[in-house]
Formats: sequence, structure tokens, C-alpha cells
Amino acid sequence: MGEPATHGETVRTLQDVFTEAHERDEIARQYLRQGEIRVNLPGLGEQTALYTHIDPPASRESSREEPKPPIFLIPGVSNDIDCVGALAQEIAYAGRSVVVVGFPESFMGSTTESFAKAVKDTPNYGPHTDFYKESIDALLGSDSDFELWGFSTGAPISAEILNDPRFQERVNEAVLLSPASSVDQTSMQINTGTASEGARLLKRFSTLGKYTFSMGRNKNVEQQPQEQKKRRGEIFKSLMKKVQTKTASWEGAKVKDGGNIVVISGGKDQITKSYRVEDDFRKNPQMEVVHLPNAYHSTPLTEPQETVEKIFAQQEEFLH
Repeated sequence: MGEPATHGETVRTLQDVFTEAHERDEIARQYLRQGEIRVNLPGLGEQTALYTHIDPPASRESSREEPKPPIFLIPGVSNDIDCVGALAQEIAYAGRSVVVVGFPESFMGSTTESFAKAVKDTPNYGPHTDFYKESIDALLGSDSDFELWGFSTGAPISAEILNDPRFQERVNEAVLLSPASSVDQTSMQINTGTASEGARLLKRFSTLGKYTFSMGRNKNVEQQPQEQKKRRGEIFKSLMKKVQTKTASWEGAKVKDGGNIVVISGGKDQITKSYRVEDDFRKNPQMEVVHLPNAYHSTPLTEPQETVEKIFAQQEEFLH
């Protein structure tokens, strides 16, 4: 016979386990109902990407009197939505609606030659920032409020979006997870960090089921034109140069008055090395850094439940 629960512990019944399984199944079904978004950028033509929209099960919706707005989540560099699939589903299980849009140069997207050239020639993330602004308007409405989350390269793109006054007035809260473009570094330094991250993932085999990483050229999607595959590699190469360069967009990022921008910084993130410059983030009066001393770059993806709980707890703390 098992030991009785001690004070403060939650006793999970078999019914609780079945209920959670059914709720997570519902969330997974919604996640798999993916669509394609088409964005026509002036002068750059039409770009496409995969997207998904997940609403929480009725039993998991936020109990707050005032409903929370949907979360728009931007993945890591040149990735499809699967990069943040586990994280997105955990957000929905925590009671929030979430929309994810992949990068247009990702395996399931498409880009124009003009877009690829603009990415190469623009010093910031401008073309991708414009793509995601248009995606937000198309999927959430051009006037609706929302919460903006960005992982890795999605973080500086989110910051650039939050430098636009029109979006500053619509975003209640923002979350920047494992933010790329935190420091200036060489290709060798970022490659060494990536190798270290990969070795760590292989040692924690149980977490790999939640982690999907796609980038660069895709040799397995044979039905795509050769020029698309070539552009994918070119755009990824251009973005990696930006990832290695510290961005100034953190300084001007802003959300609605009373809101906050949470920065999740891993103490063992050797890819972005954001832990080195946490005080720089804090120069922005709306930014609050959550330092996770044992977190790696991919921790928000491989440990989404713990990450989401920390973020929502931090946001609640700000409110009080």
C-alpha cells in the first residue's frame, strides 16, 4: 500500500490521468490541423509558410475573469513549426490559445529570389520581421491584442516587431526565450556552442522526442524546385550572420503600459550566450530577465512544461 499524501501534495487519481490524456490528445489533434499562410510583401513577392492554431480544451481555459489574448509564437532560425511543437502544445495545455508560423524558407515554406536578396542585404531582420507582422495581421486580425513569444532567432525578430508603435499598442506581454543576437561572436564560437548543445541532447535521450530541429538545405523534399532548395540555404546562411551579431533592437522593444517583456536566459546556453549580457537586457525598463542557471539553449523545447510554468508564474508576479 502506498504512503498517504503529505500536506501540500496533490493526489492524482486514475481519472485525472485519463482526463489529462484526453485533453492532450485534443491539443495534439488541433496541432496537426496545419495550414499554409501566404504573405505578399511589397517588392518581394509572395512568401508561404506552415502555421497552426491551437485553442485550449474548455476545461483548461484560463480561470481569470478577464480572458487572456492569444499567444503568437515565432520559432528558431529557418525552422518549421515542429521546432516549437511541444512548447506550443504545452502553452495550450496551460490554458492559452497559441498560433505558430514557421519561417518562409523552412522546409514546408517557399520564398522568392527578391526575399532572399533582401535578407542578405538588410543588416537587421527586416524582411522576416515584415513577414511575421503580416502573418499576425492575417491570422489574428489587424487590430486585436496578442502576446508575442519568440524562441532563439524568433526572439530578435519579436524585438524588432516591438520596435513598431503599431504593434507596441497591441502586445500585452512578450516572452523572449534563449534569445539569439545577444552577443557578438564568431562562426567558430557559435559552431562550438552548437556542438556542445548537440552533445548534451544526446546524453539526455529521453528529451529528444520533444525536440525537432530543421535548418539549411533540405535534400529530402524532392518535389520542391531546385531554386527553392538553393534559396533556403542562402537565407539560412544570411540569417546565421545576423545571429552572430548583437542586435540593438532590445533597447527599443516595448509593449503596452503595465506590461512586461520576459527574457528567459539559460546559464548553460552556449549558442546564444545570453547569460553574459543579462544586465544589458535590464536596461530596457520593461524587460525582466529570468535566469535559469542549469538551462541550455534547447531547454524551453525539451522541458516545455517547466518553462511554461515559470513564465506564467513570473507574469502573475508582475501583475501583483
